[in-house]
Amino acid sequence: MAGRLVGLLAGLALHMVLTPGRAVRLTAVVDKTGGSASVGAYQLTAYQMALDEFEAAGGLVWRNKKVPLALKVIDTKSDKANSFTVLNDELSNENASRTDDNPLFILGGYNSARIAEQIKASDAWNAVYINGGGADPTMYKTASEGGYNTNKCAFGLLTSVSKLTSTILDYMMIQMDAGNLTKPSNIALVWEKSNHGFTFREQVSRYVLKYPEYFKLGYATDYPYPNNYTKPKDFVALAADLSHTSKKEALNALLVDAHSKDFRLLHNELWKTQLNFEFVTYGARGTGDDVTKNDFTVPISADRLCAAQWWNPSSKSQTSRDFVERWRMYEGFTWVSNLAQVQGVDPTKLFAEPSQQKQVHWYAALAYESARILLRALNQTSTQTEVGVRDYLASSVFSNTILPGGSVRFNQNGQADSQFSIVQGVVSMTDSGTVVNNIHTLYPESEKSGDFERLSTWSAQDVPCSLRFTVDILTSCDPSSQRMIVHYWVDGNGYKCPNVSEPCACTLGDFQLPASIKIDCEYLAVDSQQGTAVVVLCSIGAFICFASLTILLIQYNHVVMKAGQREFLALMCFAGIWCNIAGISFLGPNESGMCITRVFSLLFSVALLVGALTVKVYRIYKIWNNSSMKRIIITAFDMLKLLSVLMLGMFIIFLVWMLVERPHAITESLFFRVAGHQVETELQVCQYNRTAIFPSLSIAYIVLILVYCNILSFQGRNSDAKYMESRSIMAASYCISFIILLVVILIVTADLPAASTIVLIALSLVFTSVLFVGLVLGPKLYFAASVGIKDVKEKVRRKFTSGPCKRSSTTENNDTLDEGNMNTTNSQNSTKKTEAEPDVVETEPLNPTSMINLPTNVSSFAVNPQDTRVVSENSVQVS
Repeated sequence: MAGRLVGLLAGLALHMVLTPGRAVRLTAVVDKTGGSASVGAYQLTAYQMALDEFEAAGGLVWRNKKVPLALKVIDTKSDKANSFTVLNDELSNENASRTDDNPLFILGGYNSARIAEQIKASDAWNAVYINGGGADPTMYKTASEGGYNTNKCAFGLLTSVSKLTSTILDYMMIQMDAGNLTKPSNIALVWEKSNHGFTFREQVSRYVLKYPEYFKLGYATDYPYPNNYTKPKDFVALAADLSHTSKKEALNALLVDAHSKDFRLLHNELWKTQLNFEFVTYGARGTGDDVTKNDFTVPISADRLCAAQWWNPSSKSQTSRDFVERWRMYEGFTWVSNLAQVQGVDPTKLFAEPSQQKQVHWYAALAYESARILLRALNQTSTQTEVGVRDYLASSVFSNTILPGGSVRFNQNGQADSQFSIVQGVVSMTDSGTVVNNIHTLYPESEKSGDFERLSTWSAQDVPCSLRFTVDILTSCDPSSQRMIVHYWVDGNGYKCPNVSEPCACTLGDFQLPASIKIDCEYLAVDSQQGTAVVVLCSIGAFICFASLTILLIQYNHVVMKAGQREFLALMCFAGIWCNIAGISFLGPNESGMCITRVFSLLFSVALLVGALTVKVYRIYKIWNNSSMKRIIITAFDMLKLLSVLMLGMFIIFLVWMLVERPHAITESLFFRVAGHQVETELQVCQYNRTAIFPSLSIAYIVLILVYCNILSFQGRNSDAKYMESRSIMAASYCISFIILLVVILIVTADLPAASTIVLIALSLVFTSVLFVGLVLGPKLYFAASVGIKDVKEKVRRKFTSGPCKRSSTTENNDTLDEGNMNTTNSQNSTKKTEAEPDVVETEPLNPTSMINLPTNVSSFAVNPQDTRVVSENSVQVS
């Protein structure tokens, strides 16, 4: 009995200890979208991997309770200002709920400039922050020292740029002493205009002053950062300036501080100058996937580049090797799971091929280790509070990490002081054109996997030709809306051979220069045949609408125009002109601004056209389908209010579209098989919406308005009134509905080239606008013209029948009466008798055969009850 009681109490105590409590919250601030989205994907996967492994190992017991870890992700959109705003807002919203039982910790993103903003926000709220993506030492200092880490809550796993630079220079000195590099080495120094670059420059300057027997500074310059990557004119000028300097004196080493994009663009330009260096480094860049990016022109040019890295996958550390294996499995599983969720298939039926996986990168390794260290601090600190975790991170040495040297300790500012690895990329290409990119670790000695080699150049001797000695050029769009992929022979430096149809750097053998390929243009050029046709047709459509608007304004006060709601007729003419302009806007290259302009013009012009027609039809329906027989007044102002509501709906859809995912130009890769090998080319296209939600919603909104319009126009098709065009309005709404439905079906179901799609859209807009104007405004113009002609005829007839001559023709009198007694008032006035007039006016004898047939409308005649003779309104006396 006692044993059972002890067991029960022990079980109860254990249950109380491990009862789940409130979650410990982790917020990851990463670049999910924008220019650094690829880095953000690495970091997010690494954070989740570390969290899953931690949970699998037993999870977290926080303040005597087993608690779950909740990971929330915030997107900085790769923007510096946004990095501060989103984190500051998150901390502001969560601050009230932050307690020792419900703490909040931050995992940072990438890029020193954005990391600095995140540190600023976390420091303002005393939130513990750790990152693996920012190396600038300035931001870890206090405010009085020019930094942002006043409360010492921020920690960074990237060792400083100054230590990165000194590691490179120390290794160069070792190679000079070994005779592998010229001593002293004449350096060309290039840095970005940022704190990152300034630190790099200052450290090199110190070594030049301290070790003159090893280093001389032959060239020094900077470049703007961030740069205009679409037009890298600064890199072109820099390469030309460096080439000019190298002709005056020999430069032995090139030391550049650059981020990944800058490295590729700058190296592309420097490679063209055919400069000869013994040693080239771009700081932490220049190896790994930097070499295989699409915007890197000649991958082989990166052969033998050196880099100092915080971690690299060739490390001999067992902890690091285990991480690489786990990463490949975890990332592959994540890729398969995400794809299965998107495609709605069984994930066990999918397999991630190596080419489809993200290759392990230091972005992922440092993010993984950052999360790991934070989780270890959460579990091991004796004082489980936010302050306790901060103090534990600041005072502890973390061993068994994947970083070089195996251990991590943060300095007094909160930045790690770990070792760097010096690596050298060995790049080659197979005959099929595949880039083979191996990385050798040169330093430290404990992880060395290869020896340093000077930069080498290509040799044309006994090298078999392959795709690597060719370059493909994408021509401009021709008049038939097609372009060519043309192949040329190039030399070892990537320059065209003197005779582009003959190799100049390899032995031809069995390999032949691939034939040119025709592909469809991703846009419709204005000067193409189809583009010219679109411009002509849209111009004609716009002219018809404009001419109709002009006639309408001239006849604006005509009774026919007033009866047809002239304000809305004018709006439809304007919308028709806008539709034709929208059709022309789809011509030309795809740029982000034009992508938005096309969407705006298309949606609002069609919505205005359809909305104005719907409001007109609604007015007709309300008046003529009035079962209560009560007088209904719908003013032009009422109609404008209804139209404003319809346009507001479209505006809301457009606004949400712009806020969630605005249309923009993207670079799309296309792959072709050439001579049995895969060739990639890039085209710029408009991405309107990845999931097609907003385009579908916009089309559905317009279709709903048209359906409502069709129903009302059908019900009011037999409305009977003067100048009424109910059936032509019904025909217009039905025709336009058919055109829109047909175009949507063709675009969605048919795999049409871009040029054909644009022509189809433009033609639909032209026909829509012209049909609207023709069927809705056409009858109005016809009625106005008809009434005008009758007025002229009446005036002419009055002129020739007035005076002493009296009309006696039966036909003429009948015509006058059948006209609707338009001169009733004048006739009545002429037959009124004065006191001096006799009751009967003598007339000439009438011919019995010309006797007028009296109409049944008695009010049209004056009758003397005391006489048997009748006097008509037209002063024609009849017996």
